[in-house]
Amino acid sequence: GFLQFPNARCTGLQVRASQAVHRRFYSVFAAWGRLLSRRPWLIILVSLCAAVLASTKLLLSFGGDGLPYQSNGDKLWVPEDAEASKDQESFDAAFNPTGAFTR
Repeated sequence: GFLQFPNARCTGLQVRASQAVHRRFYSVFAAWGRLLSRRPWLIILVSLCAAVLASTKLLLSFGGDGLPYQSNGDKLWVPEDAEASKDQESFDAAFNPTGAFTR
């Protein structure tokens, strides 16, 4: 068989579906490997172009003020419209936080 399943509980349908998926992955990666082996410089060039395109904002930021910087964990990880943000604003208004943990 194409794939061997030691588990006796696998049905014929599961085996056939798994083999079909495996064959598809194999054929896609084999085609990708053939393309890489035939045209390596094209793949390198396309990869470089994609990397430069993806980092355009980073490259453009060196001439100006740079990328925006945020170190407040609440603003980094909690969406502004989340219930937790609204609750935090209510808490801060009610208790007027001071000391080492002020935001």
